[in-house]
Amino acid sequence: MPKYESTTRAITEYEKNNYERITLKVQAGAKDAIKAAADAAGVSINRYILEAVEQRSGLKLTLDNALPWIKK
Repeated sequence: MPKYESTTRAITEYEKNNYERITLKVQAGAKDAIKAAADAAGVSINRYILEAVEQRSGLKLTLDNALPWIKK
């Protein structure tokens, strides 16, 4: 078994059991603009979109404090 295969398998299984995937379609060129905005905010595209959805919906989607060593 390769060195990290069991870790990768465990992460894949955890994500399968704890997350859902949403596909988002945007106009051509919009992905680059969203990436630039996320980079400017210092976050990933995923987090940038989740925070926008949180602001509009009032839902709590991000895992603040789940990884305390990562500074927002």
